[in-house]
Amino acid sequence: MTRKDFALLYIISVLVIAAAGYLQKSAGYMDAEYYAVTGKALVSGRGFTQDFLWNYLDDPASLPHPSNTYWMPMATILSTGSISLQLGSQKSTLWVLQILFSALIPVITAWIAFSFTARRSDGWMAGLLGLFPGFYLLYYAVPETFTPEMVFGALLIILLARMLAAKREKFRLLTWAGIGALCGLLHMTRAEGLIWLLIVLGCLVFLGFRTRNLKYLLTTFLVVIFGYAIVSGAWYVRNVILWGQLFPPGTSRTLWLSNYDQTFLFPPDSLSLKNWINLGTGPIMRVRLDALWMNIKSAIAVQGGILLVPFIIAGCWLRKKDNRLILAGIYYATIFLLMTLVFPFAGMRGGFIHAAAGVQIFFWAVVPVGLDRFVHWGEQKRNWQLEQARRVFQVGIVAIMIFLTGLIFYQRVLSMTSGTSNWLVDENKYNLIQAKLIQTGNLNINNVVMVKNPPGWNLVAGTPAIVIPDGGLDAVKSVAAKFGAKILIIDKDHPQGLELFFSGLEGNPDFELIFNMDDLKVFRFTSEP
Repeated sequence: MTRKDFALLYIISVLVIAAAGYLQKSAGYMDAEYYAVTGKALVSGRGFTQDFLWNYLDDPASLPHPSNTYWMPMATILSTGSISLQLGSQKSTLWVLQILFSALIPVITAWIAFSFTARRSDGWMAGLLGLFPGFYLLYYAVPETFTPEMVFGALLIILLARMLAAKREKFRLLTWAGIGALCGLLHMTRAEGLIWLLIVLGCLVFLGFRTRNLKYLLTTFLVVIFGYAIVSGAWYVRNVILWGQLFPPGTSRTLWLSNYDQTFLFPPDSLSLKNWINLGTGPIMRVRLDALWMNIKSAIAVQGGILLVPFIIAGCWLRKKDNRLILAGIYYATIFLLMTLVFPFAGMRGGFIHAAAGVQIFFWAVVPVGLDRFVHWGEQKRNWQLEQARRVFQVGIVAIMIFLTGLIFYQRVLSMTSGTSNWLVDENKYNLIQAKLIQTGNLNINNVVMVKNPPGWNLVAGTPAIVIPDGGLDAVKSVAAKFGAKILIIDKDHPQGLELFFSGLEGNPDFELIFNMDDLKVFRFTSEP
């Protein structure tokens, strides 16, 4: 492929992803809304601050609260470059930095695929698979971690593989500093990004044994740490200033969850090793088996797009000695085990595909390698015309993936429910609830609202919000009293301990029903905090 090919692919990618973002109109779900609203705080000069709480793991004392303590800041930073467009009656927010960054994914994919086969058509095929990947197009244009994870992960593996393949040890300090900086960028994208640094340091130990050069090992070690610290150092300084420790408090409590609702437990003190052990072996193993099965399904359906799985497996096997794929395999296996055995609830709810996105580009890039072996088999066993068969399958596979991507996008974004895009159903509900609360005199700009999706509510309504806690009505009342909540918005997707209350079988004088709307109820707290 030539520079013109890569430039053309990048331009096409920008246009496709920008069009997707325009049709989506808004962030659409909690993760993206979190990054969007914290990005707005950055732009307004408030720094990493949030007027909402979506969990209580770090024992928050009040609002506003420091942001990006559980979720890392990279997607928040990328969300700061946004513009609002209005064509006719349609208003859309375009996160420009996110779109421009996402458009790099097909280009990097094409470059890697071309490095495998040296065929221009293979580069274009892989690049288009990166642009029309099934589920991932939904997340290219909105504030999310998929994009930086894919881009930084691929670049790190490319650079690290080159250093491992060098015939002689060379200090190449700038390259090692860049590798350290990429480790920092990956850690600032997702918390488990710290694994990348551990992999790099493990590779340095390997190189140290191979070269028997202690000076080389120590020098490169220091340079990598320096590159990492240049990027992530300010985050550690902030943590020390705010909490007196390197990492935010409370995040380790997710190790001891017995069910997903406990992510929102209040108070979170009961999340401990002792209580986790008391669950018994049966429940602990059952959850991890569920996570194992869910993560396998995610690997096949999301990461492999179902159709591409056999070509990905074949391509990885045929290039199994390639350092890039070895490094990708080490990371992927580590993440699979981490999100299955250590953090099963996070893994089942998207944590696995988010974290594994760091090597996703290589999956698309090896598809042409697997396809090449398949068409050679057809040439030998079925007398196919090699080049003709290759071109037919290349076009066919890309066409099917474009169709599947379009179908998924249509179902999630363009399809309507009661006249509202499926992508915007929750946002539209929050707009209607806000208008009705203001109309009835139950809401002003300073009122704290307790709701399932605090970032989404804060983005739409602009008022402070806290998440509905796990722990039953007592926890709800305790949280409301502590943070001064005035309104409770509860829908059918609520903690199990509130089922009787939501269904009307358990009344309480501390709650006054204001109105019902579809599958949700809106209450006013009658007792003063």
